[in-house]
Amino acid sequence: MHGSSTAYRLAAMPLVIGMPVMLMFNLDVPGGASNGTIGTLKSIRYTIDSDGNRYLQSCVIHSDDVKGNPLPGLGEGDIACFQDTRCVTLTHPYNRKSISVSRRQLPICPAFASTVHKAQGLTLPSAIVDLEGCHGSECPYVMLSRVKNFNSLFILRDFQIEKIRARPSESIRKEEMRLAKLGAASGSSLSQQSVVDESSPSTSQDPSSQTLQTAQRVAEFDFSWGAQARIKNDMFLLMKEIQGRIDCPPKVHIGKRKR
Repeated sequence: MHGSSTAYRLAAMPLVIGMPVMLMFNLDVPGGASNGTIGTLKSIRYTIDSDGNRYLQSCVIHSDDVKGNPLPGLGEGDIACFQDTRCVTLTHPYNRKSISVSRRQLPICPAFASTVHKAQGLTLPSAIVDLEGCHGSECPYVMLSRVKNFNSLFILRDFQIEKIRARPSESIRKEEMRLAKLGAASGSSLSQQSVVDESSPSTSQDPSSQTLQTAQRVAEFDFSWGAQARIKNDMFLLMKEIQGRIDCPPKVHIGKRKR
């Protein structure tokens, strides 16, 4: 059993010093140690019972994303991770009787691979992606945009070309319409404000300072309502670049191999 049925706490965890691990709990959100943070296993501490079984008690993880002040005795970027207790409900498959049990485990898991949702917001030095199992247009964009350049991107296997030509979901189309209406209304207000600012004489600021302030207002306006619109454009360019990099004769179909 694994996943949500065990509150995402593994029963047995293979750990090797130096392996990548992912936090499954918010330890220090302001400091960067949050659910989904990936780091390197630095040390572990466990106890041994009378039968020689080892039980993991705590570990230290190092992550470059952690910026908070470390605990005494730890280095910069180190996270001390301790056991937590999660209660889960198990239901018998036949008589449907339920019992509640508690599991004590470290809130970490191996991070050699990740789901699309857990990878959101990450910037990776390299990545191997599997596009064949994607649904919609959001998952391919998240997977393909985790690296800074395509030389660091590797596609695991053949995939249907429609995976990167998928029509945006209904929720995204509605959001685009909402943003377009909001942008039209806000754009008019911003334009009028810019005209007033440019026509008003200023004795305390030079023209370069006024230009900088205008640029800052435009940037703030752009980020306030246009972020998702830019994501849509970036996604279009990204998919176009991927299609252009598929090196094959024109008559060859990109997809599953036919037997």
